[in-house]
Amino acid sequence: MRTRFVLAGLALIAAGCGGGNTDETTATTTTAAPTTTTATPTTTDAAVPPTDAPTTTTSAPEPVMFTERGPYGVGIATLDLGDRLADVYYPAIPELGAQTEIFDSLSVFPEELQVFIPDELTGEFDTTAYRDALVVNDEQAFPVLVFSHGFGGFRQTSTFHLSHVASWGFVAITTDHLERGIAAQATGTLGGGVENQDVLDVLNSLDALAAHPELGPVSDLDRVA
Repeated sequence: MRTRFVLAGLALIAAGCGGGNTDETTATTTTAAPTTTTATPTTTDAAVPPTDAPTTTTSAPEPVMFTERGPYGVGIATLDLGDRLADVYYPAIPELGAQTEIFDSLSVFPEELQVFIPDELTGEFDTTAYRDALVVNDEQAFPVLVFSHGFGGFRQTSTFHLSHVASWGFVAITTDHLERGIAAQATGTLGGGVENQDVLDVLNSLDALAAHPELGPVSDLDRVA
């Protein structure tokens, strides 16, 4: 019986303790660390106007009109190759009052045949060059042009053209090819000579040109066409 009272008393004490206890909410304050936001400056590149490279305008040189006569006067000299001749046209300083050489085409025929040659096959032609005129010597050598006449021709076939070329600063040389020239054709004596006679004629004429005391030094034999 006593035990019951003890249990009942303990129960009352427990109830009293429980009734005097109020629910308390413990407020937890969370302090956020201050966040410092540093604004990143935005760099705006200013528009740079395009810089064009300076344009250099170079005018094209005026084309040389080779149809016109060149700046040089022209001389003509004859080289003796032994059994035949060669003519040389070269830049020259003609004497005041000198006359250009006139070529008579009848002279290319043997004398015994000249009387039979019709007038329409002959005539006088101006070479536009001065016989043995003073050679231009302006401390340069001129390139060399070799002319070889065709079948039935002669070394004076193209005097005007060779003189014209020489006026532009060339040394032009032309030689007789007797074995197929006009005289051989007229007399029926075509052929003969050694093998490659035409080539030998040209080489001999160049050797004679190189050995000439006035023309040799102004002829550039490393530039031959």
